[in-house]
Amino acid sequence: MMPLVAAEGADAEQRPRSRIRNTRRLLTTAALIMSTLVLCGAAMVAAGAVSEWRWLLGIGVWALIVASWRR
Repeated sequence: MMPLVAAEGADAEQRPRSRIRNTRRLLTTAALIMSTLVLCGAAMVAAGAVSEWRWLLGIGVWALIVASWRR
């Protein structure tokens, strides 16, 4: 991910620091989103709101969405 993250800064010393900060922000945001999805999904399964096959289908749908982002 690091080469894909934009860097800002006036000189060569500030750009890597900016890239590291922005990468950390990106990974933290991704981790929070994924954690929320896992917790909500687990709560739905525990509550019996979703049967097992629908839960697995939902994971497949998310995998397709993520794969389409990478294109």
